[in-house]
Amino acid sequence: MEISAVLKELASLWRGKLYVVGGAVRDAMLGVPTTDVDLASPLTADEVRALLEGTRFRTEPHSLKLGTLGIYADGEKFEYTAFRTDSYDMRGAHAPSAVSFGRTLEEDALRRDFTVNALYYDISEGRTVDVTGGREDIARKLIRTVRAPEEVIAEDALRIMRMVRFAASYGFGIEPGVMRCAREMSANLANVAPERIREEFDRILSADSVCGIAGAQRRGLELLTECNAIEYVVPELKEGVGVEQNKNWHRFDVYGHILSTVEHAPRRIRLAALFHDIAKPVLKRETGVTAGHAERGAEIAAARLGALRYPKAKINEVRELVAAHMFDLKCNESEEALRLFVQEHIGIIDKLCELKDADWAGGGTREGTNPSADRIRALLPVMRAEGVAFSLKELKADGNDLKDVPDAMRAVALRALMKRTATDASARTREGALEFLKKFKSGG
Repeated sequence: MEISAVLKELASLWRGKLYVVGGAVRDAMLGVPTTDVDLASPLTADEVRALLEGTRFRTEPHSLKLGTLGIYADGEKFEYTAFRTDSYDMRGAHAPSAVSFGRTLEEDALRRDFTVNALYYDISEGRTVDVTGGREDIARKLIRTVRAPEEVIAEDALRIMRMVRFAASYGFGIEPGVMRCAREMSANLANVAPERIREEFDRILSADSVCGIAGAQRRGLELLTECNAIEYVVPELKEGVGVEQNKNWHRFDVYGHILSTVEHAPRRIRLAALFHDIAKPVLKRETGVTAGHAERGAEIAAARLGALRYPKAKINEVRELVAAHMFDLKCNESEEALRLFVQEHIGIIDKLCELKDADWAGGGTREGTNPSADRIRALLPVMRAEGVAFSLKELKADGNDLKDVPDAMRAVALRALMKRTATDASARTREGALEFLKKFKSGG
């Protein structure tokens, strides 16, 4: 394992052994780049702070209860945790109910989740210490718990999400007993903070970025469904299983199509890809058809992402993408309608084209790019070259030209002018803009 000069210097100041632990050791064995370096030793956080006082290493406490602190120098940062044992209430709520600081590496290893994460690298001796069989499990590409899975999963239900993330990201299998326990205890995810579930879910949706495994994000969704964890993330996804679609456009049922769309989607739009057809099963059940699924799906997306505490900006973006993805499906919208649509959705238009392409490829029956997206991509540079306004700042008139109009009406007038520029060349000139505003004020 490659150790930086800064970390070697830190280890030279240590009293006793200092170990790199967990993901950094695992990733080094797999040849995967990592930026997060976790450290551990028998010293408590207070002992470490005292040890490093007066050196160039800065420490910052992170959790007094868990005995963690950050160590910083020369732009490098390390997360330090003292050897410890954890006690849980066995309802899976993620945070330990009690912590005891120990002195042995063996105790510390057995408090962790999976063997592939319970690896230690002795910096001073330059060797890996493995007391749970993690090295062998990496070679076997297997996710296995450090103790009986009934104990490990019951302690912290978030480990179910981590299990899926590791399996998908590294292309590992999951030991059958671990998968069985995850399925049986998935209900404990209800006791985990939504923010923590969201963090793991985001990483699952980006699983292909870790080792470059094509389709890793799809496998992650399949594993979430298999162990029933999806019930606590996006339960509507599994409702698409067995919901058949028009074979002229779709090789897969709704569930398979959504997975295929996520597989084809760039990382930045995978949440939208996940929700784009999420409402089809419920609409088919209620009405017998899937008409209106874009609008209903946008509502479902907003509710689910809100429950997972996603930022409002992300929720709004996904809602807009899902609601808009069916526009001009048959490429029969007029140019005027298309221009107004592009102008209205300019903030997400590039991502919308990506979603349309992923949806097209996700059907499994067609190749190339989505013709509707191609129309938008061809029209957008034309509109820009013509001087179509995509924001109020781009107009040839502003609020100073409406001083005799109440403030509330100024905004209405300028938005109307902006909309007019999409289809009327005269509104893109100073003279034409003023003429439009004059008529607007007079009610013409």
